[in-house]
Amino acid sequence: MNEDMHAFYKKIESEYEVKNHSWNLFSDFGNLSEVDKVYARYEFLSLNNFESNLFKKEIEESKKQIINYFTYRIQEVKNPHLLAKYNHLLLYITRNNNYAAKAIDCYQEVLSYYLSIYNKGFNTLYFSDILSDIILLSTKHKINENALKNQIDGYLKDSSLSSKIKTFILEIIGRNEHKLFKSAELLNYPQLCIDIATNEDDTNIKERLLKIAVLLAQKVSNKELGKIANEMLGDLEYSHILPPDKNNIAISHLNENHYNKIINYYRLAGQKEKVTKAIKEFEENKKHHRYIKIQSKIPMKNAQQIYEAVNEYLEQLLEKTSEILILQLCFDNGSLLFPSNERVKETVEKQMEQSDMHKYFSSKLNDFNNNTTSVSHEKLGEHQFYDVFLQNHTLPFMVELLNRAINKKKIGYFQIKKTLEKAAFGISFDVNRGDSVINYTWFSLIDIGIREFFKQLQKAVKMKQTDWRFTIDFLVPKFEAIFREIVENAGGDITKVKENGDSELKPLEDLFASSIIKEIFNEDDIFLFRHTFTKVGWNIRNNVAHGLYKSFDYTLSKAILVFLCILRLNKVTIYIVNSKNKS
Repeated sequence: MNEDMHAFYKKIESEYEVKNHSWNLFSDFGNLSEVDKVYARYEFLSLNNFESNLFKKEIEESKKQIINYFTYRIQEVKNPHLLAKYNHLLLYITRNNNYAAKAIDCYQEVLSYYLSIYNKGFNTLYFSDILSDIILLSTKHKINENALKNQIDGYLKDSSLSSKIKTFILEIIGRNEHKLFKSAELLNYPQLCIDIATNEDDTNIKERLLKIAVLLAQKVSNKELGKIANEMLGDLEYSHILPPDKNNIAISHLNENHYNKIINYYRLAGQKEKVTKAIKEFEENKKHHRYIKIQSKIPMKNAQQIYEAVNEYLEQLLEKTSEILILQLCFDNGSLLFPSNERVKETVEKQMEQSDMHKYFSSKLNDFNNNTTSVSHEKLGEHQFYDVFLQNHTLPFMVELLNRAINKKKIGYFQIKKTLEKAAFGISFDVNRGDSVINYTWFSLIDIGIREFFKQLQKAVKMKQTDWRFTIDFLVPKFEAIFREIVENAGGDITKVKENGDSELKPLEDLFASSIIKEIFNEDDIFLFRHTFTKVGWNIRNNVAHGLYKSFDYTLSKAILVFLCILRLNKVTIYIVNSKNKS
């Protein structure tokens, strides 16, 4: 052994501590012999995460040599930090319980060391990690488990230990990943957490203790203590609420997150009055929401050529018969300039690859009342791109197409009625109403809504004032009704049963996710439906159903989208024909 290796051994003997970063101990080995370099590598393995897959192959190939080396080293060193790691490594390699007992003893010495420097500002996390290691080894190898539980209980009763270190200990108990404690042995711990939290000034420690109390209360089935802890969490969360500030738009949004937590905590606590008060404050806070509006202008290359191409395409469409034109509106297949689902996903994927911003922020949707819903960055990006495309390309194209088609008398209520009644919308269905059986068709469900749509469209063409309220309010629930019948008639499930045995109709979003629907509509169709009717897009169904729209919210664009979605339901005709042919 040369002098450098001797110096290295001396250095780790005097300086190494289990939870300190050991990388700085392994440097300047250029003068070591090849044998000593191997030994230094063994030391490196032992003092780092030797259970990592990164080292698995290396340890397996040198197993015998490593065992011999550390069997010798254990006799040479005195540092309990080193001995804990050496014995732990030998246990990992040999599976010999004797090393488990020795590793535990050495880790206990390390634990005592950290407690001895407790008042010198040691890292509480080190203590917690070592205690976790001891629990892992003790439970896995069935060594001194009762003594360990008494030891932990003694720490919690020790008035000289801070609430911070007790919090770390209680978090280990709360997780109880290694089943050291039986449920009956945890009975007193929820109250202990609450007691410590009551006298704690540090809000972070207080919150952690109360969350542990909730967790432990669940494990011991103490609902009352769980409610007490949740109420205290709700009260504590109020300390994070900031007064509104016109110069800081972030405050109201941060407050909203806190109010959401407060409401949830109070609900879990069964504090109805506090829930009501918090909801009122939540609604008041939303009035202070402000948003940054980012605008960008993208110059369009070859604008004139594009206009001429679109104009030519419109004229080609209008040369077709009324029936063929309407069927194109029903089946689309790219004819209406809707972006394909594939294109949307590819575009968003490329955009996300070019930026890391989404990694640092969560994404949320806001409805008309500024209620928020968490959504993935991918889904949000897809629907944002889709919406921009709709607003700038698809809807202007459709407005112009319908305008010209009406002027040329290619499309109107009667043409729509005639075409749809030849297909699925003309099929007769029976429904029981009391003692009577009544016949109806899907077109009979939408007829006056379609009539009103074209009435208002005629006004729009003549540049007269329009009112889209009846059209949208009438057709939106009819879309849902027909879609539900399509799912049911195709053999899909339209009802969900609750845990208490009650049943109710599935919401529209669940129907869109039905597996049977994929046999009728493609991904482009479902994306359009979701964007039009659910919260990821325009959320028209919800806003109509809950009366959230004001008169000025009823627009031509919304009416056209709803109208096109209704027409696209006619795709079920193909499914019906194919099903009959199979039978």
